[in-house]
Amino acid sequence: FIPKNISADADSEALIHRFVDSYSRFSLKVSRWPEEKLDRYLLPHPLLGKLTLREMLYFTAYHVSHHHNLMRDALKP
Repeated sequence: FIPKNISADADSEALIHRFVDSYSRFSLKVSRWPEEKLDRYLLPHPLLGKLTLREMLYFTAYHVSHHHNLMRDALKP
């Protein structure tokens, strides 16, 4: 997976809105999964190997937070 480049002229408000909307829809869908199924299903990760759905969700939350912190630090005056 290689993300698309984002132009320096990109509308940052629109990008933020799109991210928040996507993450909110993702969170809503995840919240509907029964607890026991989070540990039953395995998903492939290119570097970490097979992860349970719960592990992938923890990883995703950490990963989003990590990138948020990188962006916050990069945008500090």
